[in-house]
Amino acid sequence: MKKTFSAYCGVFLVVTIALAIALAVYPKAELHLAANSFHTPFLDWLFRHYTLFAEFPVYVVAILPLLFFRAGWTYMYAIAELLNGFATLALKHIFSAPRPSAFFANLGIELPTVEGVVLRHSNSFPSGHTATFFVFFTMCALLLCYYKKDDAKRFWLFSCMIMLIILAYMGGFSRIYLSQHFLSDVFTGSIIGFIMPCIVFELFYRKQWLDEDWFNRSLFGYNAYFKRK
Repeated sequence: MKKTFSAYCGVFLVVTIALAIALAVYPKAELHLAANSFHTPFLDWLFRHYTLFAEFPVYVVAILPLLFFRAGWTYMYAIAELLNGFATLALKHIFSAPRPSAFFANLGIELPTVEGVVLRHSNSFPSGHTATFFVFFTMCALLLCYYKKDDAKRFWLFSCMIMLIILAYMGGFSRIYLSQHFLSDVFTGSIIGFIMPCIVFELFYRKQWLDEDWFNRSLFGYNAYFKRK
């Protein structure tokens, strides 16, 4: 599992370091304007709809199929999302940071808008949508790595890890593209969303709950589809 999950973690680490350097070197306003310097009808349509996957109830419905196989993963996902929600909401109310729309309005700068997207003005830091994207895709990565150990499928698994982390970052970028968040908001949200599932998984793993019968039963009877070999 460690070798396969390392691909996901490796990309996350490299991008996190790169973003940290960018945030340290450039002002957040400059970074936001650079990221919003290009808009196309296709990207407007793509990110307007893609960002909705991190909104209730879509991200909840997405994990429900696991109830038919190993409901324990649904429990872990639910705990990770609850921890994520508490962390992001607490930070939002502590910092009460203005969103790009309000920040640039005070500077007299008009941001490009996307039809159908209502811009919010407060509680920008951190990005809850980005954190939700990372909780979901990190949990998916852990799920695949834990059960699929066939060396012949190693390349397929590594490819899946890369695709999952790309999809997570696409969710984060959608928040910048739609001018709902700054890069610093997305940066912090990605870290929170990455850490929470890892903490929950480590807890379950150390307690050996992943091998317990209650963890590996569905809510509709035992199903061995994900049975470890």
